[in-house]
Amino acid sequence: MIKKPHGHCQLSQLAILITATHLEKKTDAPTLYNLILYLNAPITIMKKMVLGFCGFKPIRTTAIGSVKSLSGPKRSKIIEDVTRLGSQGV
Repeated sequence: MIKKPHGHCQLSQLAILITATHLEKKTDAPTLYNLILYLNAPITIMKKMVLGFCGFKPIRTTAIGSVKSLSGPKRSKIIEDVTRLGSQGV
């Protein structure tokens, strides 16, 4: 006989433990262009409609614009910064 959990599953218990998140958005368009023209729609949708609905708060964002036109040293600095943020759990 298989016992069913009483209203709780392992996934919901894991979701209770992880309540904060950090979004990283990389784009070829400049960040200001995305903010003014699209009213920052991709970030707003992810923050409010997806992660906010699931109960993730606070939600921090990092926007990196014009990735395609970055030179080698600038690109490696951004990669180091993103790696540092990921290792800190921020």
